[in-house]
Amino acid sequence: MGVEEACSGIRSLISCVFAWFFFAGWLVRRPAGRLTLIVAAPLLALGMNSLRSLTLTLLAHSGRDIAGFWHDPTGYAILGVTALILAGLAILLESQAPDPGVTTSPFPSSLPRWSLRFFWIAIGATLVLGGFYFANSRPAHRPAPPPPSLAALLPVRAAGWEVMTPNDLYKFADILQTEHLMERTYLRPTGNGQFTQLTIYVAYWAPGQASVSRVASHTPDACWPGSGWTAQSLAEAREVPRIPGLIISPAEHRLFRNSAGYPQNVWFWHIYDGRVISYRDPYSVPALFQIALQYGFRQHGTQLFVRVSSNQPWAELADILLVREVFTNLTRLGL
Repeated sequence: MGVEEACSGIRSLISCVFAWFFFAGWLVRRPAGRLTLIVAAPLLALGMNSLRSLTLTLLAHSGRDIAGFWHDPTGYAILGVTALILAGLAILLESQAPDPGVTTSPFPSSLPRWSLRFFWIAIGATLVLGGFYFANSRPAHRPAPPPPSLAALLPVRAAGWEVMTPNDLYKFADILQTEHLMERTYLRPTGNGQFTQLTIYVAYWAPGQASVSRVASHTPDACWPGSGWTAQSLAEAREVPRIPGLIISPAEHRLFRNSAGYPQNVWFWHIYDGRVISYRDPYSVPALFQIALQYGFRQHGTQLFVRVSSNQPWAELADILLVREVFTNLTRLGL
């Protein structure tokens, strides 16, 4: 059994920390009790998530399909049970050492006027935010155009090149929220045991299939360091790939190396509704939220992500016939 990143327990940890804030502020008055909840919250979250993973593993071992009915209900149940345990712990901590002259009931008999005012402000803010997200997250209603043939964009044969197409790319379909994925790697010997390597990856999203900020969060900056590649410093983070006779939009340019020192020059573009959009830092929440505000959470434009990587700088690739053919195809889609 493998545990995906989404089921690692970090989301349960975040939910549990927020539950700690609520119960500590509502039910616990003593700093020592609140400190106990601080320590207990992450341990409880990770422990309960481990219990859920063990339960699902045993169910899978017994031959049950855990992808549907068992997966989500056990997650919600674990969150609910964790919250109840935290609430019970908070009540227990407060009841063990009540403050003198203060009622031991965790429920206040009356609320001051400022708290009632705050309550109505919170309700109003929740309604406004709910309306905002509802208005900006509705799925696209216009009919989606037929998806482009990504395989046709990347030649399956090229004179002098060995062409390799991976067959396991679709394991990322759930994470990326699309099944329109294509990648091909081209290898050409250059003598003395050296070779030129060129890898081209293209992904497509229909209108409303994924938010712009969602697509923008899966860039080489976010994904490559986690798979063993280390980013190298560059004088310029943007580069305009130049091919005679073609006009290509500026690309984000990165340089990575793996533990063996193998280099990868990476150029990538995010195309929305036929136009390359400006890059946003995938680690910056304000930057991704700015994308959401600018493009909406589910807008009507198609999206395309293009990544070109090679062990050679662009100056060595610009005059290659294969590169010209690929980029001629990609410029028709907005690159």
